[in-house]
Amino acid sequence: MSVESELKLVELICTRICHDLIGSVGALSNGIELLDDCDEDFLKEIQKLLADSSNALTAKLKLFRIVFGQSRKSESSISTVKSLLEPYVSVISRKNAPISLNINLSRTIEKNTYWEKLLMVLAIIGCDSLPRGGIIEIKDSAECIFCVSAIGKNACMNKEATEVMEQVHDNYEQVLENASPQVAPVVLAEEISCKLGVDMKVKTVFGRVDFCIKLKP
Repeated sequence: MSVESELKLVELICTRICHDLIGSVGALSNGIELLDDCDEDFLKEIQKLLADSSNALTAKLKLFRIVFGQSRKSESSISTVKSLLEPYVSVISRKNAPISLNINLSRTIEKNTYWEKLLMVLAIIGCDSLPRGGIIEIKDSAECIFCVSAIGKNACMNKEATEVMEQVHDNYEQVLENASPQVAPVVLAEEISCKLGVDMKVKTVFGRVDFCIKLKP
């Protein structure tokens, strides 16, 4: 990867993080401003707004710190993955489009921070693929090391994410140049897969998107 490509990927990731955090930050700011003028009737509502926004911001930051940042090896474990993903999935759920998490890994995955990063970044992509809510399922099988599935009504990757995943291996520089911050997790997933020496296969059927991680032949 060239220096220009590295910088472009950093820009995409940072912009995606800021985009995902700005709503919670804005809600906190609005809640604090309302405290100055509110009466007793609205105080509990504002307190709930502040608490919900704070929880959302904390959940997102904790996950993003590990997925997009530098993490210590001692932090690496499936239990850590679950403890970070569950709050994230909860806070990004909407009332009319809830998302739940189901992790069922019977096979032991090598203790390596990049495996956990890959699990979590695929879960983020999976959440992006559930416009009507649904389930993020992480499991292993006889056919792959593990599979992250987004299951729900109208589940699908958007057009840009699909194109990036299909083209990034053959035309990396051009893909990065034209990519939007929304697909930064897709590019990162491909980068981590290459680092681990595995293939990522995506299968989309009605109401389901599967991200299967397999060893290279």
